[in-house]
Amino acid sequence: MLKKCIYLLMTVCLCSCGSIKQLTVEQYAEDIRRDIPFDLGEMKEDNPELYSFTCKDYVAYFPDYEIDNEGMTSVFRTTFDTLPAVQTESVIWRNVVIVKKKRRVLCIDRMLHDGKTFGFVYVLQMEDSRYPYGNYHWDVTDHRLLELVGSILGDYADFSLGVLNAK
Repeated sequence: MLKKCIYLLMTVCLCSCGSIKQLTVEQYAEDIRRDIPFDLGEMKEDNPELYSFTCKDYVAYFPDYEIDNEGMTSVFRTTFDTLPAVQTESVIWRNVVIVKKKRRVLCIDRMLHDGKTFGFVYVLQMEDSRYPYGNYHWDVTDHRLLELVGSILGDYADFSLGVLNAK
């Protein structure tokens, strides 16, 4: 009996000590929503690395990049002193959020249709014990891998451009 009690006590201690609680799919989506610096309205998971969203109104948050319908990219945060007046229906406004602590990069592509904002949130998440939904086995926030992350974001831009030009 004493051996069983000790075994049970050891099992409980080993399982509770040092174990990191994994997030559920809903908690993961809410965690992503909290990392985005503006309200996206209704957000729907298409898969763990892609969320789509629709807003009832126009979201005027300042973009990091603007991608026109032909794929030409303008970087606003470093090259232009003036803000773009308003977003038009022929461009994508892109924001990139790097969350080093969570080893996550979020790419938010916003488009307009009939005065309402819609778009996609692309998630580059390093897989670890807390975030098992991660789709990369390397640190996506590591500055030495910036070129690889940029290539992935370029592929995401192509997808968003396909949606922009199809509407």
